[in-house]
Amino acid sequence: MLFLSSNQVFDGNRSDVPADSVPCPVSEYGHQKARAEKPRCRDRMLRGAPVAILRLAKVVAPTMPLLQDWMRALSAGVRSAPSTT
Repeated sequence: MLFLSSNQVFDGNRSDVPADSVPCPVSEYGHQKARAEKPRCRDRMLRGAPVAILRLAKVVAPTMPLLQDWMRALSAGVRSAPSTT
């Protein structure tokens, strides 16, 4: 299972937060996302289920040039690597 969450589950005082860090949200949105992660993901992970939480830092749209390039490459069968830009 892949659960989409948000970097807002952390307080923003640190970049590159380790995956096993305990959430420490400061906004209501962050609190809501942290509460949603626990029953859906963390409990299953503790039981050994294959679960990943992807905490996005910003919302993206399918019209973004980067995503358009990836979709074209994947459609053409070309391997594509993530970008940090």
